Parts: sequence; structure tokens; C-alpha cells
Amino acid sequence: MSDTTSLFSGEGKGEAVPQNVFPESPNDFNPAGLVGKNYKNGDIIKWNDPETGQAVYEWNKDVKYGDHFHLTPDGKNRMEHPETGEYPLLAG
Repeated sequence: MSDTTSLFSGEGKGEAVPQNVFPESPNDFNPAGLVGKNYKNGDIIKWNDPETGQAVYEWNKDVKYGDHFHLTPDGKNRMEHPETGEYPLLAG
């Protein structure tokens, strides 16, 4: 998925996330068309595109900096929010 703006504008996979609204609990995050998978005993959750296997979103449990989300449209590199510039992406 190369068009990262579409992740927030309601086009294509990830359309369940309008602008920068992420839930406080990652268990309440269910972006359309993506499949969630837990890593490191649930301290990291990635939502993957089932067609490519690449992660589009990632959530990290972080005691030091606070729990947060990342946008990883190429499956690896993290980027700031295309509309707000926020990095990492905070819940709420």
C-alpha cells in the first residue's frame, strides 16, 4: 500500500481509522481489511494486510514513553501521521 493518505481518508484498507483517532485499548482497534497479530506476549501488536503480509499499523506497550501506535505503510518503516505530523501516534 503506497498511498499513506488513503489510510486516513477512508479509502482502502485501514478505513476504520479517521484522522488521528486511535482507541485507548489496542483491543478496540479493528481497522477494516487488516489482521491483528500479537508479538512479545502482547507488548507489540501489528495489523497486517492479509494480501501482502506487511504491517500497516503497530501498537507498542511502552512504560517509559506511554503506549502508542505507529503507521508502517511499507510494512517496516514508521512514519508520522500524514495530516497532523504526530509521531508516534497517541491514543485518544
